[in-house]
Amino acid sequence: TGEISDKGDYVVRNNYDKTINITGGSPTIYLDGATIAVGSGNAINITNNATPTIYVVGEGNTISSSNGAGIYVEKGNTVTITGSSRNDELTVTGGNARPGIGGYVNDNYSGVDCGDITISNITVSANGSGDGLGNASPGIGCVGNATCGTITISNATIYASGFNDNNYISPGIGSGFTTTQNPGSIPNVIASNSEIHVHRGSPGSTCDYIGWAVYSITPPTTTANSAINPGAGSIKSSTVYCYTGD
Repeated sequence: TGEISDKGDYVVRNNYDKTINITGGSPTIYLDGATIAVGSGNAINITNNATPTIYVVGEGNTISSSNGAGIYVEKGNTVTITGSSRNDELTVTGGNARPGIGGYVNDNYSGVDCGDITISNITVSANGSGDGLGNASPGIGCVGNATCGTITISNATIYASGFNDNNYISPGIGSGFTTTQNPGSIPNVIASNSEIHVHRGSPGSTCDYIGWAVYSITPPTTTANSAINPGAGSIKSSTVYCYTGD
């Protein structure tokens, strides 16, 4: 049924077109050649102090929503995304100004807080989105004045893509814009022994690659300065590749 609130093990294979609601507990969700795709809402919805593990097996695993986050992690919750090696691959895509992994934007164009995100021993591609109205989300992180928990990356390869929507530009990892809220904070990013490819939205302007979003009409509305800004976190023994747009 897609409703999970225990410590059990669950396997998703082939196509699944319903939201997976994890409402508590610490289950392990195995993705083995899985395509989870929904038309509205968050594709995986993690709430009620849940601490699930998403364990990815092999290549070709995707999670996406046309009008929600790929993986939404409520504040106070933690998701661990992992595999046996970087040969295990997952692509997560948000829709309509929602991030691939993290928070989301509600119907009033307000950002919703998100919890902690841990990624290890895997290759993850996370894609943000826009809605044509000036709302733009990062690949991983929060939107508007919402807060995001700690993003921990270890022994992983990350491809994280932000977005440009009507000159509101989001980083690959960090904060995004809504039409009613400037970014209020950025996530703390702790990375080690990893390869991180971050695409800020084109044309970039002063938007950070990791950190702050920006409205490109001068003067900029945030402290973005084309930086790699992990907040109170740190990036060690890793390589960060920075791109503007595709």
